[in-house]
Parts: sequence; structure tokens; C-alpha cells
Amino acid sequence: MKKIRDKFLDAILANTVRTIINSIISLFLAIPGIGTLIRLYNVGENDFISINKYIFLVIILLIVLFALLFIWKFAPKLKLFYDYTFDYIYKNNEYTLTMKSLIQFDYTKSIQAIPMIDNLTEFTDGEYIWTGDDSIPDIKENEKFEFKKVEKIGNSQHYKVIPKYPLTKYKTASYTIVVDAYDNKHAMKTCNCIQIERPTKSIKLLLVVPSDIEIININRQCITTHGEKKIVSKTDIKPIHYGGGHIGYDVYSYNVKNPKLFMSYGIYWEWPKNKKNLEG
Repeated sequence: MKKIRDKFLDAILANTVRTIINSIISLFLAIPGIGTLIRLYNVGENDFISINKYIFLVIILLIVLFALLFIWKFAPKLKLFYDYTFDYIYKNNEYTLTMKSLIQFDYTKSIQAIPMIDNLTEFTDGEYIWTGDDSIPDIKENEKFEFKKVEKIGNSQHYKVIPKYPLTKYKTASYTIVVDAYDNKHAMKTCNCIQIERPTKSIKLLLVVPSDIEIININRQCITTHGEKKIVSKTDIKPIHYGGGHIGYDVYSYNVKNPKLFMSYGIYWEWPKNKKNLEG
């Protein structure tokens, strides 16, 4: 009688476990009928326990993988976690370095910032580094924003962006920063590059060069900034010729969608050996 009772209880337990497993599979994998496809019939007590142990582990792994995939794929689009880690993020940004002569440059940043908090009254613009002459002119204000320098550290300069009216959460705010820069000492690092410090939808880097000024070895690079710097990718690029305000200029472009945090992206070039002799 005891053996019959034990077998009866084992059968009840087995059916209960089967039901639970089928429910979990149907719920998390959301595949109609999968619960009925992985039912176990006519197996002994030991076989049932060993087989279901592995099925249970597989289910747990699938659930974990599904959760990680969801976070990796959809969290940035749904702005998950950003509210708790960033007061603002970026949408589509454009960075243009225009060569006016061998020693004079215009640097323009066209920024689209998305506040992650309501009533944002000021924030610090990303790091601006000029490796030419030390002096950096003040940025001109516009009707929507004013800009104030933060204390300079070495050749690294930040600016406080102060909107004339508090910014609304999730509403894109656009502004442009224009800086006149000089390289009288021929000391500048020959690149237009940006390091990604905040989640960003896309960046566009432009290098605008007068057609009568020669530069060589123009390429775009992606560089890691964690630990030892390392070039991840490097590709030679050719100029794009624009009309309108870019007549007489060669324009080099580098577009990146969903750039990775803490990576550096840039357009690099070299001067010919006779650069100083080219000055008119």
C-alpha cells in the first residue's frame, strides 16, 4: 500500500510540476502552444526529475537573456534609466570646423539637448578643447540662450548654457555655439573630434577647407577613451563638394548614428611638410 501511495503522490507532483512549467513557458516565451509541445508522457520518476531540471534551467536562462535583450534594445529608445543618471541627453548634434586660413578657424557646434528633468535652468556644455593659441574669445549670446565660461583647466574649456526660460522635460532645445580660434604658433592638433559623454542619437562632424589649401592623409577615426587609448576603426575619406556657402571649399563629413558612450569620433588630417611656406 505504501508503494502504491508513493507512486500516486509522485504522479500528482509530476503533473503539478508539468503544469507549472507549461504555464511559465507559455507566459514568458509567448509562443502559442509551446506548453503542449514540451509535455512529458510516460516517463519514470527519475527520468522526469532529471529532464525537468534541465528544462527549468533553460527556461531561466531564456528569461534572463530576454530581459537583457530588452534592456539593450529598447531602454535607450524608451529613455529608461536616463531620468536617474542624466539631467539632459543629446539628439542630433553637428560639429563643424571651418578653416579660414592656415592660422584662423571657425568652430561651430549645433546642439539639440533633451532635458531629463523639468524646469532645467542651466547646464554645462560638453568639453571644448583647443590645442592652438591659448586665448579663446567669448561666445556670442542669442535670443534664447546665454553662455558663460567655466573655469578653464589646462586647454580644456567648458561653458554653462543658460536658457532665457526654463526648459521643459523631454522637449528638445536647440542652440549653436560659434568660436573663433587661432593657430599662430602652428601647435594645434589637426582634428575635429568629439568624445561622447552623454547618450546621443547621432553626430555629424564636418571639416571645411578652402580648395586652395592643401591637407593630406584625411581620415575618420573611432577611438576608445577607457584606459589606454586605442584606434577601433580608421578610414580614409574624400571631400564632398557643397554649393551655397561652401563654394570654393572642400567638405569632409563623418556621420555616426547612436555613437557609443565614452568613445571618441573625429576627422583627422596632416599638413604638408611645407605648410609654413604656404602662408600667403
